[in-house]
Amino acid sequence: MAHARRKLFELHATNKSTLAEQALRYIQLLYEIESEVRDLEPDLRRRLRQEKAVPVMDMLHAWMIAQRYRVTLMTGPYP
Repeated sequence: MAHARRKLFELHATNKSTLAEQALRYIQLLYEIESEVRDLEPDLRRRLRQEKAVPVMDMLHAWMIAQRYRVTLMTGPYP
């Protein structure tokens, strides 16, 4: 996740990409959840990750698929 975040951060910093900015917001939510559960016992940490992080990951995935579709419409299909 950190590698993807770094590339998105660079893209946003260089080009003021709104797509990268939105992706960074989702990643920030995941980082906040991880910070909340960091010091908890493993079973509780796992349960809270399932309750909080999985929905964010699902939203991020759906958003990424939608953006891929949108970009494909704008640029044409991949070769």
